[in-house]
Amino acid sequence: MFGADNRPVALVPGRTYALRLRAYDRAGNLGVWTTPKYTTVPYDNAVLGYSGAWRSVAASEYDHYRRTTHYADASGARVTFKFHGRNVAWVAAKGPNKGKAQVWIDGTHVATVDLYSSRSQLRELVYRKYLGSRYAYHTIQVRVLGQKNTASTGARVDVDGIAIGR
Repeated sequence: MFGADNRPVALVPGRTYALRLRAYDRAGNLGVWTTPKYTTVPYDNAVLGYSGAWRSVAASEYDHYRRTTHYADASGARVTFKFHGRNVAWVAAKGPNKGKAQVWIDGTHVATVDLYSSRSQLRELVYRKYLGSRYAYHTIQVRVLGQKNTASTGARVDVDGIAIGR
C-alpha cells in the first residue's frame, strides 16, 4: 500500500483501517474516491496454521505481502486460519505455473480456485466470501489439490495471507 506521497506505508496485521482509494492515469487525471470492501490488513504467514509440505520464499516488498509467500504443490498441504469477522479473502499470486486448491469455510467445501493465469498477478484476492451481517467466529482452510489447469506449467499454490473484513 502506498501513501499520498507514493511511498510505501507499513500497516499492522489485524488492525482495521479506514481507507479511501483514488486512481489516476499517466496524464494525471484523477478518478473518484472509493472505499474498498476489505479494510483489514491481511494476516500474514506467521499466524496461519500450515500442515503438509509447504515452502517459503522471500521476495521484494512489491511482489508479496510482507515480503514472503508460502507455497505448496503436493496434494494434502493445507493452511488453516480461525478468525472473527463477516468477510474473508485469500490473498495469493496467480500465474502460468499455478495450480488448483479447494477453499473450505467452517468445515464446508465452498470453492475450487484455479490460480492459473497466462501472466503473473501478485497479491490478488483470489477468493472472497461474505459470511453474514453479524460478526462470528469462522475457520477458513485452503487445501492444495496437486492439480493444474491444462495450460499451466505447474501445480503451485501460494498463500500470501488471509484478509478479514469487519
